[in-house]
Amino acid sequence: MGDRAIEIENELSYKIIDSEKNREIKSIYSYSYGTVRNNKNPSVYGKGYVSGASIGLRYSMKYLDVDLAYAKALSHSSYIKPRDREIYF
Repeated sequence: MGDRAIEIENELSYKIIDSEKNREIKSIYSYSYGTVRNNKNPSVYGKGYVSGASIGLRYSMKYLDVDLAYAKALSHSSYIKPRDREIYF
């Protein structure tokens, strides 16, 4: 937990299939970076960062979007132990 935080994310998508029934499938690629700082904690745990990338598919309908993505942490603070990879649905 921290007093100040920032997250920056870039996402690139490419439409693979587009139908006339308000349905489409896109490939998605993203990169994100986040950092946090706790002003009341002067130790090494008082600030940290993590960056990661993901690749996946997005199925969009008129009232519902479904994402399936594979994500991996690229860099992080030394005391953070993220999983090697994640799959999100």
